[in-house]
Amino acid sequence: MLTKLLTTSVYSLGLGLVLQAPVLSASVGFFSNPLYSGTITSNNITNILTDFGHTVNQFDSLEASDWEQAIAENQLLLFDVIGDPIEPDFSEETKTVIRNYVAGGGGVIFTTTGDDNFTLWNSIFNTEIESEIEVGEIFLNTTNAAGTIFADAPPVLQPSVVEGAFIPSLPPGARSIYDNDNQYNASSVFISSFGQGNLVYIGFGFFDLSEDPLWGDVLNLAVDYVAVPEPSLLGAAVMISLGGGFLKTKTKNKNNDEN
Repeated sequence: MLTKLLTTSVYSLGLGLVLQAPVLSASVGFFSNPLYSGTITSNNITNILTDFGHTVNQFDSLEASDWEQAIAENQLLLFDVIGDPIEPDFSEETKTVIRNYVAGGGGVIFTTTGDDNFTLWNSIFNTEIESEIEVGEIFLNTTNAAGTIFADAPPVLQPSVVEGAFIPSLPPGARSIYDNDNQYNASSVFISSFGQGNLVYIGFGFFDLSEDPLWGDVLNLAVDYVAVPEPSLLGAAVMISLGGGFLKTKTKNKNNDEN
């Protein structure tokens, strides 16, 4: 009985360390394709993430197998700013790969969707989010941010034209993290979940960071919010679990031998 309790405690401790440890640096699978996105935004996003200590692994393929590889090698997926409609070029197979990844606990960040609006997001996650332009100062929604990593996010983001989401169209359980009190009722940053995974939308274009460099802080928080643990850490937890099972089996066999 003591052995069983000890094993359970060790396993719980190991798993707790994996699941609760903050993500200080993450490997980011960054989808950026020049047919849909510009090099300026791609470079700006990459520079922001590397300045915060993250590793950016950029890829441009729409093939399902390449998305599977990006998932296997990184802790989250990030979409570059999309300037042109992209949803028709994504195969159902690739959409399914992304959908299953998030449903199983993975994380994805979308930046502003541009002319694509939320067509790709909606087609992957079966939502009906509507696009809405947001202008003026943008404020942290402290009520919705409470209890999340965004609770300490910058309180105000300076005036900018942002591709927002019409708040009433957000899926159940989604939270608007940044919005304002104007007539558009739009969210410029929101968080959502799908299955066991997390999603973040950031409506900023990342074209000119001089407008407000604090958008970089928001992107960094989004990475921390959706990133999954390192595969090596998950492996450690599994080893603890397997080790515990082995220990209990050996103890049981020893007791049987003594009897």
